[in-house]
Amino acid sequence: MKKMENLVEMEPQFTQAISSRFVCDYLYFYFILVCVLAGVSLIGTVSAIVLAKGGLVTKILLAVPNLLVMGLAVLLAMSLYIICERGLRPEESSNKGGRSAEGYRTR
Repeated sequence: MKKMENLVEMEPQFTQAISSRFVCDYLYFYFILVCVLAGVSLIGTVSAIVLAKGGLVTKILLAVPNLLVMGLAVLLAMSLYIICERGLRPEESSNKGGRSAEGYRTR
């Protein structure tokens, strides 16, 4: 617990006024924004594949990197939001497996 207290003391004064709920809400908005942009990018990728001249291999090489980047961006944004949400509810997330968080770290 001493380490956590040191981390709070290291936080700058101007950021201490920002609530954790606000940060999680920001990350949720960021997740929604990334999903919308991924959807627009998906439409653009499908349009580019349909309009592209060339064989099937060319179309696959055009689509795969775009789809991978979109998937990773959505996964990252969702992960940040989930981590933030779980961080605000430590008592709930630590009791789900029947073990406390402290007991899990020491094993």
